Amino acid sequence: MPVTEMRVSGVFAGVLAAFLAAGAVPAGATTIDPLHGFCTGAFTCSDNGTITPVLSLQPTFGFTKSPDSGTYDLVLYALAPEPPTNNALSFSITKTSSSPTVTTSASLVSSTPWSSGNLYSYLGLTLANGSPTNPIGAYITAGVDPTASGFYVYQADMGTVTFGSTTDPTFSLSAALPHGTLILGFAEANGKAISTAQSGTLLLGGDSPVPVPAPEPVSAAVLATGLLGLGMARRRG
Repeated sequence: MPVTEMRVSGVFAGVLAAFLAAGAVPAGATTIDPLHGFCTGAFTCSDNGTITPVLSLQPTFGFTKSPDSGTYDLVLYALAPEPPTNNALSFSITKTSSSPTVTTSASLVSSTPWSSGNLYSYLGLTLANGSPTNPIGAYITAGVDPTASGFYVYQADMGTVTFGSTTDPTFSLSAALPHGTLILGFAEANGKAISTAQSGTLLLGGDSPVPVPAPEPVSAAVLATGLLGLGMARRRG
């Protein structure tokens, strides 16, 4: 083989190896960039690579995608930590941008909390190729409620939205949600959905942990009774 061909072959092999190592997708294959949540107005939040913490329990927020274009039916989901009091929440979500304004009451998807597997399976959705699967472990480990082993899932269909630099949809909540609630969305079109990436999911109260209730103080009377009983047991022995 001529030296020139050997050099070209070597360069091609190197490019191919780098291409495969980077996980690049061949031309013509479908690639999906997921949704990413962001905060608006007076609220601040930043994608830290694993999940997006939001200090507020009632922020204004929005979603974007890349390429930032396309028209979809956007369904928002609020994942409330599993403690039983979180299975009867009452709140609505209002789309505040891209008229007309739409307010949708959130409804509980199931009385059985999501506690295993992937969220899209729990919701019965079909994902577009390459969209994040949202496994339960990605959210349990990132949550701030140490007592939760799953989430009660609420949904609000916000209707048709068009993504774009000036049309990305933004929203407000009618009420503060429980500490540790996660907010994400699925943009649906042609029977398939694009989900929110883990790092683009908003974690309400994510800048501070859920306070663990301290045990109730033992009263002096109860303590005295216990000591008296211990003394009597010793004399009997």
